[in-house]
Amino acid sequence: MKPWALTVALAAALSAGCDGTSSDKPDAGSDDAGPPDGAGPECTEGTGAFPRPLELPGAEPNGVFDPNLAYDPASGRLWITYSGVTGPAGSGLVSTHLAYSDDGGDSWCEAGIVNPAAVVPVDDQPADKAQPDAHWSHEVSALAVDPGAPPEARWRLIWHRYLHIDDGNAATDDRHFEHGWIAQRRAATPEELLTAEETKLFSGLAYHVDSSVEAYNDSVAGGKPDKRFDQDPDLGSCLAFSEPGLLAHAGTLYVAMFCYRGATEQDIVLVRLSHTTGEWSYAGTLLDVADAQAINPALENFNGADLFATGDEHRLVITPAAGGAYLGCLTYELDLAQGTLPTKVALHGIEKTPDPAVFQTGACAYHEQSGTGMIVGDTFLSGVQFRLVATGETL
Repeated sequence: MKPWALTVALAAALSAGCDGTSSDKPDAGSDDAGPPDGAGPECTEGTGAFPRPLELPGAEPNGVFDPNLAYDPASGRLWITYSGVTGPAGSGLVSTHLAYSDDGGDSWCEAGIVNPAAVVPVDDQPADKAQPDAHWSHEVSALAVDPGAPPEARWRLIWHRYLHIDDGNAATDDRHFEHGWIAQRRAATPEELLTAEETKLFSGLAYHVDSSVEAYNDSVAGGKPDKRFDQDPDLGSCLAFSEPGLLAHAGTLYVAMFCYRGATEQDIVLVRLSHTTGEWSYAGTLLDVADAQAINPALENFNGADLFATGDEHRLVITPAAGGAYLGCLTYELDLAQGTLPTKVALHGIEKTPDPAVFQTGACAYHEQSGTGMIVGDTFLSGVQFRLVATGETL
């Protein structure tokens, strides 16, 4: 399959994250000025009420989405990574932000932008696709502390980096997922992630679809991928990966993520890194299209994976989707060792926000050390489109 055909096919399924809603939605609201130089980190004040808008510092003009939480047991500090959007949904620039809380998530202070969206000059784009307007977007990030990793790399941030090229045709999708991968940064502390080296973690089949696509991808930040899943017997047909969730447990690091194999085959898969062998491997397929349609025949897939622990048990949080929109979140019991969901009956559910001004609800996040409860993302049809809500719901 040629790269342009891949782009058309993938765009229909990878309508995920904050740059994934339809590009005909209204534009963003107005920008807010940041703190003056030398004033220290920008912080927000909490209210303690639920449900409440999750006010995060350094918000970009079109809001924030794709939250993910991690807790530092050494400091007692709660961390959040999230996407900030400048410009309209579907065509805006998406950056990865990092913030922290010393009161369990009631108030937040900005640590910085880890991955700023970057305009790509024509000469730096793939020659066969080059246009005057292009940028790299960085979205759907996940953060975890991994006690089994070397001390200098115990904090890991991963996200989906992909190339966006505006071809001037409103009827086509401008996100080139063949020029995309799961990227990563590793550091001893969350703060050091801001300056840590960016490398490529995972690539799918689309990354390697032909020699010119692969050569361009290899030339961009991070060199060659650590793990080529196009060469894996279980995941070799995954054209692209997105929406990862991270969890460390018992000397192993787990990633749950969206695998796009085709129009009717889109799975949530689990992979793991053994610190004993240093190798990534397939752990199992957690959910597929048939599982979504068993809940409701109108559903098309699942996306927006998050992994978390509650006591000695583990959970998967996932977003069902249809018509290119997120329709809430479901929580399932997760067996990490077997790479399965022991039962595909949801333990907890959050429905789409009923407000008719909200286009979609999803990409939820949870951490047992957070006082926010479940965090949900809402996408509005007008004004600031991407907004997060702390529900206070505990699991």
